[in-house]
Amino acid sequence: MDLHMHLSPELQGAVVGALAAILAGAIGGWGAKVQAKAALEAVRMEARRQRHEANWQVRRDAYAAFFASVEEARTAVAHVRAVRVTNLQHPEQEGYNIFEARTALTEALRKVWFQQSLLRLAVPPLTQAGHDGVLEQLRSLVTDMDAWLDATFRGDERTASLEEALERRAGDVDEVVRRVTEEVRVYLESAPVVDPPTRSWRRRNG
Repeated sequence: MDLHMHLSPELQGAVVGALAAILAGAIGGWGAKVQAKAALEAVRMEARRQRHEANWQVRRDAYAAFFASVEEARTAVAHVRAVRVTNLQHPEQEGYNIFEARTALTEALRKVWFQQSLLRLAVPPLTQAGHDGVLEQLRSLVTDMDAWLDATFRGDERTASLEEALERRAGDVDEVVRRVTEEVRVYLESAPVVDPPTRSWRRRNG
């Protein structure tokens, strides 16, 4: 039996409208679900990007602080040498206290050890060999400087040769700092980009 024969045109129109509304609602609900999932995925990706960037920023800051402390220690070593040379060449001049200069170097070295500890917490173990090498050279520099300094006080005949060894060590420190600084720069500039998921939300949630 034909249903249209028993429905008035007005009722037929109402039925068609109702069906259209149901269909539109279904489509609209699916579209809203799609938009909600897309928005959630965008939030997740942004949170991931921010965590990623924050992690690399911590590494950049840790390296910057470490190398700044190394430069401070190297400057302190140079100051100790300059003060002692001034004491030897111009003993009458005041204001060049070698013991104060050596104490300042000790404090500078403590900062280096502290910054190295922070750096170890901030960067992966595989990237730590470089700054460990810087630290080893810096220790050797201070050891050579103390040997030279002691020789100057004792009037040791090896003072000149110890000073030459100190000069060579200072050059070694310069070289390793330049090399490691460049390696760190390349490492930090190669920070990977946060890529979008390889699977689409439609396949994950379909």
